[in-house]
Amino acid sequence: MYKMIIVDDEDIVINGLTTVINWKEHQIEIVGTATNGQKALKIIQEQKPDIILTDICMPGMDGLQLIKKVKEEQPNTVFIIISGYAEFEYAKSAIELDVIDYLIKPVDIEEIIGVIKKSIKKNETLQQDQRKQEQIKRYQRELIEKYFLDLLLGLKMADKAIDHDFNQFTVFCMGYHRKEWLQDLEIPILLSRVRGFMNDKGYSVFTYFIDEKITIILTGPFQKNLFLTDLKEVVQQEVSEDSFIGIGTTVCSQNELSISLKEAQKACQAALYFHQSIIHCSEIKHLDEQYPTNVIQKIKTEFTSENINLSTVIDLIKEIVYFSKKYRVPSGVFKKKCYEFITEMMQLIQKEYEVRVDRLIGEKYTIIQELNDLTSIDEIEQYLIKQTRLVFEYIETYRVSYKDKMVSEVKSYLEENYGKPIQLSDLAALFHMHPSYLSHLFSKTVGKPISEFLLSIRIEKAKELLRNSNYKIIKISEIVGYENQRYFNQVFKKYVGTSPRAYRANHLLKK
Repeated sequence: MYKMIIVDDEDIVINGLTTVINWKEHQIEIVGTATNGQKALKIIQEQKPDIILTDICMPGMDGLQLIKKVKEEQPNTVFIIISGYAEFEYAKSAIELDVIDYLIKPVDIEEIIGVIKKSIKKNETLQQDQRKQEQIKRYQRELIEKYFLDLLLGLKMADKAIDHDFNQFTVFCMGYHRKEWLQDLEIPILLSRVRGFMNDKGYSVFTYFIDEKITIILTGPFQKNLFLTDLKEVVQQEVSEDSFIGIGTTVCSQNELSISLKEAQKACQAALYFHQSIIHCSEIKHLDEQYPTNVIQKIKTEFTSENINLSTVIDLIKEIVYFSKKYRVPSGVFKKKCYEFITEMMQLIQKEYEVRVDRLIGEKYTIIQELNDLTSIDEIEQYLIKQTRLVFEYIETYRVSYKDKMVSEVKSYLEENYGKPIQLSDLAALFHMHPSYLSHLFSKTVGKPISEFLLSIRIEKAKELLRNSNYKIIKISEIVGYENQRYFNQVFKKYVGTSPRAYRANHLLKK
């Protein structure tokens, strides 16, 4: 059905036109009538009819003014003029306004039906033309969108290899701390909605999803605060998480889009890291990579003092974090300093208190991995405080007595001489103790026999060499105290659950 409105200042004409013809037979639905142009315009704006049958001479806004106004807003609307005046100027104006026909009252029913059929045909032609134009525009946009994506990813193109009118580009990246938001969203639909909303706001944007970040190219000049407000408004309708935005440099060459993208990505990472809503790339180009050595020295002094204090060390950690935030220390530099802090703490505690905390905190490569997995400076601060608390609890529990110190020395000897043949009698003689007493004391303090402790050292060292060296397995077995490789293989598989060769292969794949 096609929607039609009848406009005439005479009610009798309107009533006649609406009742004398069975409009449904001709695929027409009368959706409104009006006796003047102003009332008609309001109905037209609400109903958006396909065809309008209108008089010319009406109070207020006449028919020609009405046609001109509607054509500005709804150019595909088809108009039929029905008038009691056969004046040339009216007819001329009607032609200029692309009116399909000019009928003179009184009008024959068949004549009206004929014009309606002609109007329907014209409407269909206009709709087809509009669909074709929309399809062409959509295809052109998709082509440009793909073209800009290639440019974002670093492919160099000849200037204007695809025809477009854009000569200014700014890249924005939106990131989130948590990845759960991705599970409940269809990314193409999200990008389409963002693009549609921003284009309706008057911006020309292209939207992508790169490295788990919403990536936007804005073409043309813009007001930063207004654009970001509009952008956040539409994204928050789809994603409830707090977003962090990085902004790249505004560039004038399409071949510099990849530069703006890298800057926006780096700025977005900084925004996530410093928990700052928006960061422009210019804010992170000259970050201070120096670190106050006096803070590190304070930590060393604290750990070597007789009355080591947890709250003081935590205050020092907060001082490091404050400095990093204030001077925008890059995440890589800060994480390196945190790693140095943890390893320094481990070494100082082992030296001063003769306790081992590496099994509590983890091996060095584990610490590096854990730090790299943290995305914000606040997360890293909590990680440092947590590790420090664990260490202090450990110290309180395991401050060494004389017997503990003796056992600690035995453990140190085993850790340094695991590659040599070691017998219990020789070990007892070295520490001036009876073998049975040494065995009992060690098992009670450590929780495992000397032989099992030595075995764990040898296996852990073997695992390290398998991961980090090119030594043959027979050489590694000798290094860790096994002259018989076959026996070493049996012990290793029993302890680790897999053969040395399979363990090495597995860790090479992981790397």
